[in-house]
Amino acid sequence: MIKRGFSAWRGGHFTVAAEDTALLLDTLADHMATLRTTHGPDVWATDDPLVRSAYQEAVMILADHRDPRALPDIIRALETRVDDWRVLYAVDGYPQAADRLVPLLADGLRRIDPHRPDVPIPAGLYLSRLADLKDPIAIRVITDTLAWASRHQSWTVVTSALDALATFGPAARTAHAQIRPLTNAPDDTVRAAAQAVLGSVFKRILPRAGTTRD
Repeated sequence: MIKRGFSAWRGGHFTVAAEDTALLLDTLADHMATLRTTHGPDVWATDDPLVRSAYQEAVMILADHRDPRALPDIIRALETRVDDWRVLYAVDGYPQAADRLVPLLADGLRRIDPHRPDVPIPAGLYLSRLADLKDPIAIRVITDTLAWASRHQSWTVVTSALDALATFGPAARTAHAQIRPLTNAPDDTVRAAAQAVLGSVFKRILPRAGTTRD
């Protein structure tokens, strides 16, 4: 019954007054604590599919509200890679934990096959999450990804990495050496993305792709 009720809440089938939200989140956290007491501390990955589903949904409801009580399970899911696709959609709500989250997202990117960059989790999802955290420590990770994707001509990943760098504006200036050559890449989308990120980084009008002026 608890699971059905919170599922309806999360799915928008009923609304809760703002002043009651904190109380409901506390109730949900208590429910999670009971599940951990009954089924062990790693309930997120328990073999019981019903308990696992109930607990994971509870974590994601807390994460929807950026509740810090969801963070340990988000980190644990990324560490173990058990259903980590679910928590990837929540990491942007915890910029205060970027020092913990960025290395875990970097580890996920390192496991990407450049020839199959969309399975099991798209590289672009990791990159967009790094951008959403808005922490400068992510720039090096994105730049490293840009380098290997360029070597393998994995153009969809290159484009995603360029888009992620663009969100950092001038802070991404250190990636200039990796970005500038891509304005002459054989892929139209990559060239456009490279021009866009250079415009964001240097805040000036850049030459069209194919020219050599810096």
